[in-house]
Amino acid sequence: MKMTDDELIQSIWLYQLKQMAKRVITNFVGGRYAVNDADKGERFSHFFYSSYMWGGELANITTRLSETQRRKRVYKLIELGRLQKHDRSFHIDSPAAREAYESARQFWLSKGVPVFVYEVTPPVPLSESERLTIESECVEFLLSKYGEVLA
Repeated sequence: MKMTDDELIQSIWLYQLKQMAKRVITNFVGGRYAVNDADKGERFSHFFYSSYMWGGELANITTRLSETQRRKRVYKLIELGRLQKHDRSFHIDSPAAREAYESARQFWLSKGVPVFVYEVTPPVPLSESERLTIESECVEFLLSKYGEVLA
């Protein structure tokens, strides 16, 4: 089945948004959580860790291409500069992606999950069901706000 580069980028973008909704928080010991800090322009930033995908995750992005084709096409998109690569991972780094990251942070903050500050603001306890509910709501929010944005 044929898939254009734009369709593949859109599939990657949607998967990245879903990953961002759950990776924008940090899990501390004892089921406690905190929102990742805002980025300050570091190379390996919270944005990167919230956005990256491994080659093994390609099957989660689309089944319209074979595994071999997915890998070849992702490498092509990296060569074209449409995806950013680091070691064996890749992600979309665009103004829309950074805005979506900040929106995901703000979403979790609005649910009462703070930014962890050592000896000032501790992480908060969340049950598994609470975390999954907020995560699901965040995914819906990000998809509704950014899902049609071709990053």
